[in-house]
Amino acid sequence: MKTNVSGRSLAVSVGVFTALALFIGFMTACAVKGTLSGGPKDTTAPVVVETFPNADSTGVLQLERIRFVFSEMMERRSAAKNIFISPPVPFTFEWDGYDILEILLKEPLIADITYVVTLGTGLKDLHNNGLKNAVHLAFSSGARIDKGHIEGRVYFSDRQKPYTIMAWPLPLENTFFFKDTARYLTKTGTDGRFSLMNMKAGRYRLLAVEDVNNNFLPDIPLEKRAIASSDVTVSDSMSNRPPVKFWPVTSDTTPPVLLTVRASNAYECVVRASKSLWFEHLNTLILQDSLTRENIPIWQFSREGNSLHLFTARQDSGRTYGLTLRAVRDSLGHDLPDTTVYFKGGDEAIQRPFKIKRLLPRDSSRAVHPLENLSIRFTLPPLLQNQDNLKKAIVLTGYKDTLAYTIRYHSPDRLVVRPLEPFLPDSTYRLSVDTTQLRDVMGRALQDTLTRLWFKIRTAREYGSISGRLRTDLSPPYVVQVEENGGRRRTWQHSLREKNFRFEFLPEGTYRLRAFADADSNGVYSGGQLHPFRFSEMFHIASDTIKVRKRWETSDIVLPLP
Repeated sequence: MKTNVSGRSLAVSVGVFTALALFIGFMTACAVKGTLSGGPKDTTAPVVVETFPNADSTGVLQLERIRFVFSEMMERRSAAKNIFISPPVPFTFEWDGYDILEILLKEPLIADITYVVTLGTGLKDLHNNGLKNAVHLAFSSGARIDKGHIEGRVYFSDRQKPYTIMAWPLPLENTFFFKDTARYLTKTGTDGRFSLMNMKAGRYRLLAVEDVNNNFLPDIPLEKRAIASSDVTVSDSMSNRPPVKFWPVTSDTTPPVLLTVRASNAYECVVRASKSLWFEHLNTLILQDSLTRENIPIWQFSREGNSLHLFTARQDSGRTYGLTLRAVRDSLGHDLPDTTVYFKGGDEAIQRPFKIKRLLPRDSSRAVHPLENLSIRFTLPPLLQNQDNLKKAIVLTGYKDTLAYTIRYHSPDRLVVRPLEPFLPDSTYRLSVDTTQLRDVMGRALQDTLTRLWFKIRTAREYGSISGRLRTDLSPPYVVQVEENGGRRRTWQHSLREKNFRFEFLPEGTYRLRAFADADSNGVYSGGQLHPFRFSEMFHIASDTIKVRKRWETSDIVLPLP
């Protein structure tokens, strides 16, 4: 049977079908979770609007699920590394939609314990906005909530890489306590601040760890870590105590590894290692003909990254040589095991000419800083027996007088000339190098017989200064540093035996002061050691910056330590 469809009926049918298709398309689009284009960008951080159990609930012993409800739809994958339970309880998690997070506990709770569930700031919404601060949910399996807490800050932390704060109760079960999961855990906020909440009264040892793999353990040396300067006593109340401060360091405990040794020419062999190698005297390295056992003199060395270049008497390309390294270590003092390695001799002379590669400051510089050091770099290191000639070869003169200086070097081919007194502002100086005094490993003199440069020191009117006093009961020595905010972020440092400090010749700008008690007297902040355990040095970093203006001294600053 045929059915006649009028034009009007067809039009209505088509219209209904079109409307239905548009409605389905609209609903489908609404069902897709993602960032919608158009309109102002959403920069509002998500917040938790509801929890189960309720905050500060007691008598919560039979618990299988913990629930958080958020103010907006969340990026579900971001939860994987941002859920922490203290004391630790194994768990998994799942999402009910996009705004309800459920944590499923794998083990029963322990009686009479206050638990804290923390959501880290890496938990984000669909617009990539993270929680502004870590969220803490406390509840107790007993009749009361522990009220002890520790607050503090991790300095120099990356906003995108929060630190995990770990606290172990004392007394410790063993000296390798850091290999066990801590009793209490939390994450830092984007500003590095943290709060360990609802802790049981007692004493604790604290670490801050950049827990990259999220295993709640300090994986040394792969992860940065910081050790508190003392253990912390927690009372069962909300009493005020000074914040705990952390200064992260990279803890490298691995010894250097020798990788390769090869001859690059008949007078030079290159030792490549996993780290830069250091030694007290060149005679701790022994080079021998492997057949005759004849010693081959090593005249000089230079460093280039993790490579050590040894300059020797002539090698024979048809022979094998053994290089013995003893009492060699890396820059952190980790020993390279005594070892002998073998290589084939080279067959060419050194092709590089012996000359000055670079002088700093450059000739005719007219705005040199009064505290600037001078730098001389050679293409090859001068011979060791010429080191005494360096003082004769390098002359630094002012308008009338010859200036006294010291020479130091990371590598003998790169010298740093440091005047004993600052250069005088608005003054002109000359650096002269009498190259006839110097020879390279081939006995060659420098190509130029005399090299000199002139430079002028910038006027004092371009600089300001900062002065003040440490307020501390700690024993000296102290180190005070002032760091430039922005720009080149240069740092100036004074080591002190007394409490007064003064920094001169600071370019106009803003600065931040910090200080530490230099317990090991090496001028470098020590972040402590995990095994054998050693606390970090006490330090303080000023919360406010200081404005330095030209021709002005900012004085009477009081810097507390710690």
